[in-house]
Amino acid sequence: MEQAATVCLQYEFVSYRKLEYIISLYNDPKFLSEQENETSIVLNHENIRGKTIINNQKSKNMNQQSTLTIIRSLRLTGMADHFEAVLAMPIHQQPDAEILLTQLLEAEQMYRNHRRLLTAVKKC
Repeated sequence: MEQAATVCLQYEFVSYRKLEYIISLYNDPKFLSEQENETSIVLNHENIRGKTIINNQKSKNMNQQSTLTIIRSLRLTGMADHFEAVLAMPIHQQPDAEILLTQLLEAEQMYRNHRRLLTAVKKC
């Protein structure tokens, strides 16, 4: 059980379902006899998003930076700032795609309204 918790913490898997899955792998004699490697536990889990995070961390970071560059080149500053804040969050705290899109749009709208108010105040 301690090994399962260690694996969960190592890969930032903090949900009960993921911990339960890894514990079930450790309790399975067939799995333990075939594979003793902790990495194989994580790579064989059912969560596709988790596999991507583990296997493609470098390409993911490059993709995130190119996305940020594109957002900034389109002059969507509020959206880019919020996206950076989301990327800084731990993976388990990041919102789903629908929620993220809504948050990005709201952040951009608030940023533009704020800039509009600042410009109006300066003109007065």
